[in-house]
Amino acid sequence: MQSLAVHPHDASIVFAGTVDGVYRSADGGLTWLRSNTGIGNRTAKTIIINPQIPEQMFALVWYKAELFRSDDGGESWHSLAFWENHHTASLQFSQTPFVLYLSVVEEAVFKSADSGASWVELTNVPDNAGEFVVHPAQPEFMAVTLSPRGVALSDDGGETWTECGGATTEALHRVLFDPNDPEIVYAHRPEFLYRSLDGCRTWGAFTNPALKHVGFLKADPGRPYTLYADTHFPQRMLVSTDGGRDWHPYGPAVDPLGVSDMAFSPTNLNVYYLAAEALDERRGVFRSEDGGVHWEIDSTSLFASTIETLSLNPADSTIAYAGAREYGTYSGHGVFKSSDSGNTWTFLEGTEGAGPIIAVDPISPEIVYATTAEWGILKSTDAGRAWHEVWQGWGDKRISGIEVDHHRAGTVFLVKEEFDHGLYRSDDGGETWTKLALPEDQEVYGIYSHPSTPGVVYAATWLGMFKSSDWGESWSHVSAGLETPVGCRPWWCGDYQLVTDVVLDPADTDVLYVGTTVGPYRSTNGGLTWELAREGMLICCKPQVWSDECDGLLKTSGPLPCEGWPRGLAVDPDRPSTLYATTSLGTYRSYNRGGRWERIVGPEQTNPKTAIAVGNGLLLGASGSAGVLRLETSPVPPPRRPGRRASPNGSRTPTAKFGQYQE
Repeated sequence: MQSLAVHPHDASIVFAGTVDGVYRSADGGLTWLRSNTGIGNRTAKTIIINPQIPEQMFALVWYKAELFRSDDGGESWHSLAFWENHHTASLQFSQTPFVLYLSVVEEAVFKSADSGASWVELTNVPDNAGEFVVHPAQPEFMAVTLSPRGVALSDDGGETWTECGGATTEALHRVLFDPNDPEIVYAHRPEFLYRSLDGCRTWGAFTNPALKHVGFLKADPGRPYTLYADTHFPQRMLVSTDGGRDWHPYGPAVDPLGVSDMAFSPTNLNVYYLAAEALDERRGVFRSEDGGVHWEIDSTSLFASTIETLSLNPADSTIAYAGAREYGTYSGHGVFKSSDSGNTWTFLEGTEGAGPIIAVDPISPEIVYATTAEWGILKSTDAGRAWHEVWQGWGDKRISGIEVDHHRAGTVFLVKEEFDHGLYRSDDGGETWTKLALPEDQEVYGIYSHPSTPGVVYAATWLGMFKSSDWGESWSHVSAGLETPVGCRPWWCGDYQLVTDVVLDPADTDVLYVGTTVGPYRSTNGGLTWELAREGMLICCKPQVWSDECDGLLKTSGPLPCEGWPRGLAVDPDRPSTLYATTSLGTYRSYNRGGRWERIVGPEQTNPKTAIAVGNGLLLGASGSAGVLRLETSPVPPPRRPGRRASPNGSRTPTAKFGQYQE
């Protein structure tokens, strides 16, 4: 959660800016729908609704400050493409007349009186201006913080400025007007709140250690001298009803509570919204209808965890498990389960602090493994109802992967991270482990057991693929044809290792696919040789792969050192010749084993890091910002038989080739 905006004529309509784009609620925050066509999953740090034309909205997105406008109430957005490559821009507005103000810290302030169609610079703003604010009802009043100290005020729309004296000669972090009286100005620095009642000619100062780390400072538009502050250490809300002199705890009865924004309804001054996150599952948008006395939240409506892994029950694909890196706390974990193909999810009791790595035993699907905050391993033998610790781990090395063997009961493989990307095997269900030696002591990033050939295991490493036919006792290098990323080294490339994912064809023991930073590869001989299979896939990875479309994305999406490579691959269980690939620039499908790819989800939408194919055209994806994503595509049709049609001379000619599919 980043920002909130309430409809100027209907207090039940509220928009939320998140790290996954813009969401809209029409029932006061009980239910939400994505409203970010054109913005995609970019972080919306500010949302503004034109009070004169409510269908017209504006969103300032992060990471690079880019301004978007919607003319249909948030259904679709288009970029105004005004100011690029600045991370510290802020967006303000005045109500009557409606004017937008875009400020870039210590650089410039611009205003637009025609909803962003054209802009003019306020040329007289003092040098080194920091935070800029304009009074919402009387836009001739403006204020800026000055670097290194003080505040400057304008009462003529920015034509002239007066540097305020008094106690505000200190370096200030915040400045704001009283919404009902532009002569009342507040300014903040750690542990101090300054107040002027005469347009900054004189100031009073209040000291309060609770105001040392303040996230935001807001004034209530319906209650004079009422201020709200969000503090970081500790995380909580504070309120002052006497203009900043005294402060008291405020908000939902949750401690600690991190709040990122607060919004007030223009039509009902008793309706407040908070974008907030507690240390339990209560996160999203809180709502109060009585001026903040009571608060409510539907924690299932706007709630997402960082999902790292998804695992299906091989005997029943409607049952899925999700491993969360962030459940309820900033560093917590947890395991969720769905029994309806990902429509709904339930947190599994006993997995607090567990995950995010999940693995289901393909021989005995009621057995499920989960890492304990990535250090040790929990195990359930009853499909997640009860858990016990089967292994405590090394204590200082994380587990980055678990693979349960498809053929030998009790055999489990794991990959250890940090500076020792080792590969280990257990033959007693995870209780004891033995390190497996790969040639040249390779750093392992993933381990994959072949679903139809006993003993065959593949290891993805920095230098390519290795294959074992005896459960990891001995290995052979099977990377002929795989292209090594140019200028990329393991100690600084991070996620850009050569092999990013591996999938095995369940119907053909010799066919397997790998994702790399230059595209997907296919092998039809068990990994002995590889061929590049990226036709139709947009990849922007200098210097190997680049196109004109990459140049266009570079202009609108910031630097793309290496984007669009397949982060996850999946084989359709109903038709193994159909593949899916998830990338940062879209989700793709291939009907002919990677011979040709088509993009089915564009780069402007959220695309998961990895995905699993459930069957019947359904995909579940693990997302770092949006929890579990669910994509329903048209089921893959059966192959057409070779048909014939009449030719002009009366003979018959083929009309379709076996193995080619159409949606």
